[in-house]
Amino acid sequence: MFKSLRLILAFLVGVLALPLVGVALAGAAPPPGCVVSLSPTATETLFAIGAGHQVQAVDSDSDYPTKGLPKKRINALDPSVEGVLGICKQTASYPTTKPDLVVISYDANDIQQKLTSLGVKVVDQDAPSTLAGAYGQIEQLGALTGHVKSADELVVSLKKTINADIASVPAHPNKKVTVYYEVGTNPYYSLTSDTFVVR
Repeated sequence: MFKSLRLILAFLVGVLALPLVGVALAGAAPPPGCVVSLSPTATETLFAIGAGHQVQAVDSDSDYPTKGLPKKRINALDPSVEGVLGICKQTASYPTTKPDLVVISYDANDIQQKLTSLGVKVVDQDAPSTLAGAYGQIEQLGALTGHVKSADELVVSLKKTINADIASVPAHPNKKVTVYYEVGTNPYYSLTSDTFVVR
């Protein structure tokens, strides 16, 4: 009797679950077909997680990867709404010039509010102050572009590399390690104890 009851319950759970799975799959938003990156860091991340083919325009300062970047450029320090809205290539499967997703790191000209009011999804990724923040931004871009697995793998790889680098530094008892890193010379610019560079 209990065996029959278990079979009936298993059958009912399976049948009842089918419509729910269909609803979940049907409700899942498709990955963006046109992404605009107004952040060099976001551009590099998008290509690293396999979303490069979705990126149709980048900011003027994006220079990595050295191959495959789109030719369409936007000045992230002085962007225009019209320039961003007309940037995407129209195709049969993508009938609009308006991007699905715009990633910024600086809200110049109040571009975030202006684009959002016109129905464009804008994500602001300011420079993170911690490694955890940097990892979170990578995972966020993975979730937004449909590359969750690749983003997770990249984060794991970065953590392993950083941990290995830290472990490779020999111990120096009673010695304090100091570092000076010069970012630029015109004008002179360097890091402080409150900043860091991810490259």
